[in-house]
Amino acid sequence: MIYSTEILLPKLAVPNPPTRKLLKVTKGLVYKVEMQFPPGCAGLAHIGIFDGSHPCWPSSTGETFNLDSYTISFDDTYLKLVEPFQFEIWGYNEDEKWPHTIHVRIGLVSEEVFMARFLPTYAWDYYLKKLKEAEAQQIKEREEVLDNPFPWVK
Repeated sequence: MIYSTEILLPKLAVPNPPTRKLLKVTKGLVYKVEMQFPPGCAGLAHIGIFDGSHPCWPSSTGETFNLDSYTISFDDTYLKLVEPFQFEIWGYNEDEKWPHTIHVRIGLVSEEVFMARFLPTYAWDYYLKKLKEAEAQQIKEREEVLDNPFPWVK
């Protein structure tokens, strides 16, 4: 799934207090992050994405993304397994004349089978789990047949 939102940064909203926007997501693995800075931002519109108080993108404390006419797009493998299932987008604008709207998109998969595509070791653990489940089912079915090999005969 791709979760998308935009954050409007009013003109000359200095770092205290920044603008905050919540992006609701599901439990799962973030595999892609995009932030679109439209033309005219001139590096004056700043945003950061947080999981609670933890800075995710950029992960350096106190840093922000601030560009002009550019979409930042990168792959990631960030597991979001604990509630609340949301990311906080914080931003501020140093532009004295214009507000700016930054678009944010987060790609997230919530099923284990899809997570395995991005985390190969996770895939192996998932495969072993499914293999053990299949083996247990086969043992159960074999025991049922041994207990009653001819169910049609009473």
